[in-house]
Formats: sequence, structure tokens, C-alpha cells
Amino acid sequence: MEQQEIVRETARIAEPIVRSLGLAIWGIEIIPSGRTVLRIYVDTPPGAHDVPMGPDADASARETGGKGPSIGQCANISRHVGLALQAEDVIPHPYVLEVSSPGLARPFFALAQLAPYVGGDLELKLGSAQPELPDRKHLRGKLQAVGEQALTLLPYDAPEGMRLSISWDKVRKATLAPDLPFANLEKSGKKKSVSKADAISK
Repeated sequence: MEQQEIVRETARIAEPIVRSLGLAIWGIEIIPSGRTVLRIYVDTPPGAHDVPMGPDADASARETGGKGPSIGQCANISRHVGLALQAEDVIPHPYVLEVSSPGLARPFFALAQLAPYVGGDLELKLGSAQPELPDRKHLRGKLQAVGEQALTLLPYDAPEGMRLSISWDKVRKATLAPDLPFANLEKSGKKKSVSKADAISK
């Protein structure tokens, strides 16, 4: 099974489980290594951080406190998704399942996810260099704008005032740069992940 198909099947299985806890899937990635890692990022849905936590709030909402998924929720998702993946034999080779919040170095899986972070610091790895900076595929800079198919970046360590329009299909990896001032805009707090004891392997 191809990686994209594994991601689609994992999303199909995980989505109702994640939603039942009042959370949303932020993204899914596969990291090939000695043993493949299948990582599911979960977060509170947009606007959930602003919902008051009154006495009638859902139990899962009270657990997150409006600040992102808890370790217990990540472990719960890992357990149920892992069993379902195993039952449906989605991944026929050995793998490790991890469930976590996006963390401070938040990875982005779709261009639209960047919109709330305009004005902040971003790190990009490109498939091919921009004509303006032909020797660089790794960029850090301030996110200026997000369009339908491209983002605008003001790169650091570049001629003053240079703005790059970068097509999203050229971006291989995009993350927040937590060691820069933009880290204080991150809402999810510290990255939470399940222990290796909850990992699923075959």
C-alpha cells in the first residue's frame, strides 16, 4: 500500500475516534526509518480555545481546558486507532504509531493552516530553490501572506525587503520556528505524546 493510501485509510479510521473526544486531526505523516513511524497530530478544533469551560462542558473539553489535547486523550486515540489499523491490516509491515499535539514546532499539512500565523516566523524546506535565492532550499523568515496556492515569505539572511512568493506545491516541509519570537503565539503548549508502551507494531 502506498504512503498516501495509508494516510487516507488512517484518517478514515481515526477521524470519528478523534472527533468523539472533541478534537480534530491536524495532520498525519509517515516517517520511514528502521521501523516506520506513523504519526497522527491532533488538536482542538478552531475556536475551541475560546469556549468557556462551565459545569455543563463536555468531559473531554474540560480535560483539555481549551489548551489542546491531553496525554490521556492521545493515549486513548492511540489505543483505539491502533487496534483498528491492526484489525484492517492497513500497514502490512512493522511500524510504530504515535499520537501527539502539533507542539511548538507545529508542522503544516495544508496551505490554509498557515493563515492564522501570518506575521509570525516560519521555517521552510523546499523541493527546489526559488529563482531569487538559487542556492537555498532551506528558508526561515516572516510569513507575510497566504493565498489560494502560494505563501509570501520575508526571508531572513536575504537582501533587505526581499519577499518571496512560494507555491505550496514546492514546499516539502513547513513548520513554526519556535526559537524565534513567534513561538509565543503557539496555543497548544508543550508537545504531548503517548509513551512507547502504547505504540502499535506488528
